[in-house]
Amino acid sequence: MVGREIDPDELRMEITDTSMVEPLLSVLASEHERQVTYALDMLVSVKNADLVLSMRPLMKHRSAEVRRKSLQVFQRQADQSLLSDAEELLGDPD
Repeated sequence: MVGREIDPDELRMEITDTSMVEPLLSVLASEHERQVTYALDMLVSVKNADLVLSMRPLMKHRSAEVRRKSLQVFQRQADQSLLSDAEELLGDPD
C-alpha cells in the first residue's frame, strides 16, 4: 500500500450547524498558528454572530496569515462594530 498525503486545503465542508462552529471557535485560542489558520479556513463560509467577537483578538495576532484570514471571516459577517480594528490593519506591512 502506497502512503498518501492529505492536503487540508482540499478538505472543505459547509458548516451550517452551531454545534460544528463551537469547537472551531475554541481552536482560535490555540498557540499553534496552523491550527488557527485551519479553523479560520473552515469558518470563512460561516455566517454566525458569535464569530464577530472571536475575530477581534485575531486581528492583532503575531501571524500575518492569521490576521488576513480573520479579516476574511470578519468581512463575511458584515459587522460594523469591528470596522476600526479592520481599518487599522490596512496599514499592516505584512
